[in-house]
Amino acid sequence: MDSLPFNPSSGSTDPLAPLLDLEPSIGSFFLGAIACVGLTGVTTLQAWLYFQRYPQDTVYLKILVLFVWTLEILRSAISIHGGYYYSVKHWGNLLALSKPIWSMKLMIMLTNVVELTVHGFFINKVWQATYGRAKILCILITLFALGDFAMGTVSYVLAVLESSYFNILRGTPSRYATAALCCAIGADWLITGALVKFFRSNKSEFPRTNRVLKKLIFYAVNMGLLTSLADVVVLVLANYPGWKSLNFYQLTVFEIVGNLYANTFLACLNARDMVSEGLSLDPPPLHTFSISFSRSGFGNSNGTTHSSSRAGGGGGGTASQGSHVSSADFEKSEIDDIDMVIRFRCQSHLPNSSFS
Repeated sequence: MDSLPFNPSSGSTDPLAPLLDLEPSIGSFFLGAIACVGLTGVTTLQAWLYFQRYPQDTVYLKILVLFVWTLEILRSAISIHGGYYYSVKHWGNLLALSKPIWSMKLMIMLTNVVELTVHGFFINKVWQATYGRAKILCILITLFALGDFAMGTVSYVLAVLESSYFNILRGTPSRYATAALCCAIGADWLITGALVKFFRSNKSEFPRTNRVLKKLIFYAVNMGLLTSLADVVVLVLANYPGWKSLNFYQLTVFEIVGNLYANTFLACLNARDMVSEGLSLDPPPLHTFSISFSRSGFGNSNGTTHSSSRAGGGGGGTASQGSHVSSADFEKSEIDDIDMVIRFRCQSHLPNSSFS
């Protein structure tokens, strides 16, 4: 019976005891379907917020958002179909419970397409963020993403040809699915590492800009960890050798993997408002600084110090001349005191390609 997705009753005398133990299989799949539908609601909300906030985005990006959202609706629909088929329409039919249905197989392919789409989006972000200089890295990430899609597609095709859950979950399709998950994890980690390295390398002396960069690093790390952690959990559950009977635990987590990728993609787009708020500054002049110094012989006979104060927006050549004053311009013995106070306010924007 370990090749079937259910176990007979344990012989309990409890009149309420189930005739079949479906909790590890159909029960876990049903819980995954509920989680999938709930996360699709989050995806729908994020898609609606995107179209409300960013009507100026390109048509290409809008089509991409619609495409990902449509895939998530389809994934939710087939999750509901699987739960209804086993728990309502064919409840108690042992033959039906032991046969995999088309919707559960199609879940594999739709998830592959979602992962490929999101990976492609983030590969483009890495390419833009590095200004095309990280060619080898982008090629490597692309190979991992394509490997994920190729192995997942082979797993789906082989699953379509199988007629038992045991052959799908313990046979050749499972091995290709394992390879696909490894490729997906590699792509997620490389994308996260590339974005974190780029943001860290752009740190400057401006505290507000650095706070924004820290926020972007936080987003990048959490997005990469969220998707890769789900893939790791599926990988562990699918290859754990201690299972005594067939179960759908890995399918339960796999149902929400596509949701996590889709929500990560939309969260990246919708986070632009929060990032731009961190960069917005008050209207004072772009550059404001004042320099005051005293030098023996520069003041009057009473030692009164002359001071020079300039604003970056005015003063013409005089301000420019003052900005070049430093201790290196005078002999050390001639300097009584140099007091330089520089107040610099700069509205700095990261490249638009990092957010849109």
